[in-house]
Amino acid sequence: MLRNKQLAQYVTRLAFLAGVMLLAGCAVGPKYVRPTAEVPPDYKEAAEWKTAQPRDEIAKGKWWEIYSDTELNSLEEQVTLANQDLKAAAARFEQARAAIRINRAPLYPSVTANPSVSQNRQSQNQPLVSATSRINYTIFELPVDVSYEPDLWGRVRHSVEAARSEAQATAADLANVDLSLHAELAADYFQLRGLDSQKQLLDSTVVSYQKALDLRAESPRRSTWRRPKPSLKPRALSLRTWKCNARPLNTPLPSSPASRPRN
Repeated sequence: MLRNKQLAQYVTRLAFLAGVMLLAGCAVGPKYVRPTAEVPPDYKEAAEWKTAQPRDEIAKGKWWEIYSDTELNSLEEQVTLANQDLKAAAARFEQARAAIRINRAPLYPSVTANPSVSQNRQSQNQPLVSATSRINYTIFELPVDVSYEPDLWGRVRHSVEAARSEAQATAADLANVDLSLHAELAADYFQLRGLDSQKQLLDSTVVSYQKALDLRAESPRRSTWRRPKPSLKPRALSLRTWKCNARPLNTPLPSSPASRPRN
């Protein structure tokens, strides 16, 4: 009798130990904590610098409107509406948001229903049909299934946290793509405006040199003076130099990736 009691206690302890090990094995794990890194608050070379605080997920707004250029505003709006890279980034963000809802669904009970109504008619020619049997009858069906799995080990909660972090990273990527495309378009636009002004200046300089050369070539000699007519080669050389400087500006510029259409 005493031996059986000791055996029962041994089995109970063994079962308790096995249960504890099973619970430890089913645990998903502790919550992720970002590791800390010791960094100096500032650098001795530049005491006025401060630590960057990036806020990529915050929309920057229509910052290009500070230049009060209607043509630039129109081009920036076209980038927002028609750029395929921006559309792809927005689609990835919407996909990440949908993944949050999908991963969050197992936290709630699942209820499914499949109601149906059928109208039936029996044939009078089939066997074992009596005169009192109903020929026409209706069948109503309303099956309902309810299922729920408690999130005891945190699997669903951790998957929701992972999906939420992915959505935040995707939102930051979308904001960066939007800012990069608009900034690239604005830089290309102002560069093109500068090249247009430079071309106008070179064209006017070429015209002025051409007029001066024509006037010098057509000016008559004075009869009272006998000095030789000045050479036109230096002025012609200057004219060709200015024409060479203006020639690259007449070449069409390649379109920027921000405004280049894609098939």
